[in-house]
Amino acid sequence: MATATLPTNVNFRNLTGSQFGRLYVESFAGRTGRSRNMWNCRCSCGKSKVIESYDLIGNATLSCGCLHSEIVKAAKSTLRHGESSQIAKSAEYKTWVEMRKRCRSSTAINHSRYGGRGISVCERWLVFEAFLEDMGRKPSPRHSIDRIDNDGNYEPNNCRWATVAEQSHSRSTTLHVEHNGVTLTLMEWSAKTGIPYGTLKARRLHGWSVRRMLTEPARRYRK
Repeated sequence: MATATLPTNVNFRNLTGSQFGRLYVESFAGRTGRSRNMWNCRCSCGKSKVIESYDLIGNATLSCGCLHSEIVKAAKSTLRHGESSQIAKSAEYKTWVEMRKRCRSSTAINHSRYGGRGISVCERWLVFEAFLEDMGRKPSPRHSIDRIDNDGNYEPNNCRWATVAEQSHSRSTTLHVEHNGVTLTLMEWSAKTGIPYGTLKARRLHGWSVRRMLTEPARRYRK
């Protein structure tokens, strides 16, 4: 599965002046109802767009939308004749269609639990071929797409194929951590601090204080 790379030398509390993909953060734009910061961004193509911190830091949004258009054109140019009809029959394609529908269509039955509360599909995954490349085929008919952080978006770093039992276990063990008056999941703290999720989880299991867990830089090992 492809993973997003966090930008280096980024102040995660103030993104002004940071570069994410084709987007340059110009200024703070306020907060959402989910208490997440919004930022005025300018794309390299010249267009402006207001984007959440979570989407910028997690690389869910890398442009104003122009990148998506280029990916679509590239995918169409590389599709083999007849492949689309085969894809349409696949379980992965059906998963992709339903994922986009519940996030983007207000008429979807379960829209309120997804798009209605701010859950979105990352720009790259608006194209099926990119989604399939990152997720791969379903291991079995019992597997379905699962967001590791239930408050996070559909994107490579936050999704996996999992059984119902695995998903239930994940939901029951989701860790929330409070620091300086802010409560976030470990996945959200990972995106905010740049410290890998696995490192934060290991630190918590080993009894580190919250302050030390979230502020001590992760060690980098040479290969």
